This record gives sequence, structure tokens and C-alpha cells, in this order.
Amino acid sequence: MPTQLFVSVTPSIRQFLETVTNEARSDQTPDANAESVDIDELYRLAAEHGERSGTNVCVHELLAGAEIVERRQANGPALSDLERLRLESEERKYQHMVRGVAPLTGARAKQQQGAASGFSFATNFATQVAVAFIGAFALGFYFVETFVAPGNFEAKVIAGAFCSFGTLLLETLLLVVHSQKEEMIEQKRQEQEEREKKKTAVRRHPAEQSVNKHVTQIRTSDGQGKEETEVNPPKPAREKKED
Repeated sequence: MPTQLFVSVTPSIRQFLETVTNEARSDQTPDANAESVDIDELYRLAAEHGERSGTNVCVHELLAGAEIVERRQANGPALSDLERLRLESEERKYQHMVRGVAPLTGARAKQQQGAASGFSFATNFATQVAVAFIGAFALGFYFVETFVAPGNFEAKVIAGAFCSFGTLLLETLLLVVHSQKEEMIEQKRQEQEEREKKKTAVRRHPAEQSVNKHVTQIRTSDGQGKEETEVNPPKPAREKKED
């Protein structure tokens, strides 16, 4: 159903409404003291004012500072039961088709967010590995120098290398655990989405069947009525017997 969008009357809109002539006004044209105005009516008045006076009215300047205050459904033609059911069925089919479709901006935002988070994790992990490698080597080196063999340079280097190697193994283990955790979370999310889709399809299927059955019954009844009218034409009036 078409809707009417009403916006608040700003001082510029109020001043413009005061200059509108009576010939350009209609039943939907509000007074200058009104609190809201239909945006379509405002565009129409601006176009007619421009045609009559030859001056261009900038609607965007009139709407500066205006706010949406109300939405109304426009009065349209009355629909029959068959047309209303057909429109509802088409709306359900359309909603079923676009279910799960994200806006283009949302998809791009998700892609950018995913790329940024992946780059941030890679940077943080590389920095952590470098710091841990250097710190572990320094730990083994100075531990041997302080407590084991202060004058043995080879022992200090070997101890630092062993500590660094152990740190690299630990960081690799943490990376594998993090990757498996992300995969498990993604798999659970996909399974949950599939379950929700199946539940929604199960709930919608009986309703769609009942609506389609109702529409078919109405069409069948209309077709039978037309066939009976064609098969049984109205009988002509009896002719009067001549005396």
C-alpha cells in the first residue's frame, strides 16, 4: 500500500506556504499554521510555484531542519479477497527469496571488518612471536651466565637457543588451537543458521498450503459459476398464444 510521509513545518516551509496562491492549493494543502505537511504535496506546490512565477524553489532548502513526524497509508482501491490473498502469497514468496540476503553495504562492511581483524591478528601474532623469541633467548643466556657457567659463552648460547625453540613450539601450538577454535565457532554458527532455516520453512509450509488451497477453491468456484452460466443460458420468455 502506498504511504504518505509527513514532515514537520520549519520556518522556511511556513513562509513558503504563506506565499502559495489559492489557485495552486488543493484539499491536501495545509495552512501556514499547520504542524506537518505531506512531502509529496510540498513538492507539487514547489513545482507549480516555479511554473507560475518562473523562480526555482529549492525543496532541499525548505526541508533543512525538518523531521519525519508521521506515516499514513494512502487510501487505495478496495481489493477483493482473491486479490488480497494473491498479494499476500506473492509477498511471502518474495520474503522467502530474499531471506538471508544482506545489503551490499553490510556485506562490504563484513568483508572489511573480517580483513581488518585478520590483519590485526597476524600483526599481533608476529609481534608476539618476535618478542617471545628474543625474550626466551635472553632468559636462557643470562640464566646460564648467572647461575650455571658465567664464563662459558657456548653454553649460554645453546641454553638461549633451546629456550627460543621451546617458545616457538608453544606459539605454534597456540596458533593451531586458535585456528581450530575459529573453525568450530564458524561450523556451529552455520549449523544454527541451517536449523533456523529448517524451522522457518516448516512453519511457513502449512500456512502457504492453506492459502494456496483457499485461492484454488475460490478460482474453482468462480470457474464453475462461469461454466454454469454458459451451459444454462437464460430461457426466452414464452410467446403469448394467439387467440
